[in-house]
Amino acid sequence: MFKNIINKINPKLVLLCLAVYIFTAYSWWTILHFRNNKTYFENNREIIKLRNTNLTLGEIEKIEAFIELEKNYERKNFMILGEALVFFSILLFGTNWIYNKLSKEEAFNLQQQNFLHSITHELKSPLAGVKLGIDTILKRNLEGEKKERLLKMSATEVSRLNSLIDNVLLSAKLGGNALVPNFQIYNSIGLLQPIVERLNLVHSERNIKLNCEDFQLKTDNWMIESIMVNLIENAIKYSPKNEPIEIICKLKKEKIEIAVKDYGNGISKEDKKEIFKKFYRIGDEMTRTAKGTGLGLFIVNELIKSLKGKITVSNNQPKGTIFNIFLQN
Repeated sequence: MFKNIINKINPKLVLLCLAVYIFTAYSWWTILHFRNNKTYFENNREIIKLRNTNLTLGEIEKIEAFIELEKNYERKNFMILGEALVFFSILLFGTNWIYNKLSKEEAFNLQQQNFLHSITHELKSPLAGVKLGIDTILKRNLEGEKKERLLKMSATEVSRLNSLIDNVLLSAKLGGNALVPNFQIYNSIGLLQPIVERLNLVHSERNIKLNCEDFQLKTDNWMIESIMVNLIENAIKYSPKNEPIEIICKLKKEKIEIAVKDYGNGISKEDKKEIFKKFYRIGDEMTRTAKGTGLGLFIVNELIKSLKGKITVSNNQPKGTIFNIFLQN
């Protein structure tokens, strides 16, 4: 029981309470030191006055013992104040650093929990779809067009499940320099056109447009495909069905620029700083409607780093988001 109570205590609250206690205790210690120093100064000043009763107050203040006493009083006050400022600065910095670390750990744990919720749903959903299709065919002994439609649906769900598993496995490999690009020469249109055509077939209700200049580029075919599939799938999830998704590819001064544009609700300024982190997804997993695991953009960012490039995110006009990829050719 005691252990359960301890586990329920918020460590950030404990940290803040401890910091407040230390601050209060040290503040009181500082005040006491100032008081003791003042008492010491006043007592010694009275002793000097008693020893020099034949002198006026102005003459007493000019004698060497009195001057030295005042200097010591000021030096000790300065020392106490300096120690207090250094201590409070260290306390403030340390508390803030630990609090931020706890907050990041808490956020990461929440993202992992969200990932478990989403991965459970994402794994069950295609499996349920495949099982339903196969059971329907077996129980009703379907033939012809209905059977073909169910088989296509099952194949799509299997493809989706395979893509999900690939992303999970790939995310585990990334970050440890396990993937080394296999650079070869490709034609830009020949590289990107099949990807767009395949995704247009899978998402027949969407309009994915490719506007690409014709040029030669040196890159890794598999990495580019993974990057583009994840970015386009992301655009599909977060934009309306009646809005197009545009892929623009061009060569500028030996630099390749690829843009993926959608016309969805866009991404907030705060989320733009976080979206490439592992497991990060916008919103809460229990209320979020868009499918996903929080791995897609993390994978995209890591693969682009492997290709010695970079990715940026900006607002589309009049609405939506643009992911811009910059690669050396």
